[in-house]
Amino acid sequence: MGDDAAHAEEKEGAAPGGSTPLPGLHDLHRHLPGLCYPHQGHRRRRDPGSNQSVCRKGGIAAMSTDRRKPNWEPKIIVLMCDWCLFSELDRADLARVQAQPNVRIVKIPCLGRMDPMYVLTALQEGIDGVLVAGCHLGDCHYKRGNFMAENRIAVLQTVLETSSLKGRTKFAHISTAERGVFPRLVEEMQQKIGALGPIEEELT
Repeated sequence: MGDDAAHAEEKEGAAPGGSTPLPGLHDLHRHLPGLCYPHQGHRRRRDPGSNQSVCRKGGIAAMSTDRRKPNWEPKIIVLMCDWCLFSELDRADLARVQAQPNVRIVKIPCLGRMDPMYVLTALQEGIDGVLVAGCHLGDCHYKRGNFMAENRIAVLQTVLETSSLKGRTKFAHISTAERGVFPRLVEEMQQKIGALGPIEEELT
């Protein structure tokens, strides 16, 4: 990955979809670098509609349910590097996790390309928790992608930890050599978010 990662221009204002803005969102924009395109060597502006469209394609809209039902279960979005789990056994684990009606996996070519606004958009749209999973430091296919992602996630979590949404995101390193780790991470995330309750209670 090249050293010239883009610095995006963000507009401060209403949250995507007209949802309640997250606390500290305008401060977050000042600290997060823009998208990194591992396969391209030039700068590129962010499509202002990309955050919402990517998240919706990942299943946010399909996961909308009435949270007042007594059989509520936490809705989890997993943002995952496409390179960290790629063996046949890994794909079987992914398929089992994806088969759960309350979990959606969104594959990203490299976490260095992940826009932290994906996480914020998911939370604003009513997803109860977001798990971000990537390669171990030093194992990135594009060399520096997971270092960049870790810095962005650290800033994001710092902001969220000071808000009512504390504890609803997790960043984890996994690899294809760690059989069974991914399903366990998802299960732990479900238990943690289940104890916190529906996110709608925090957004109202």
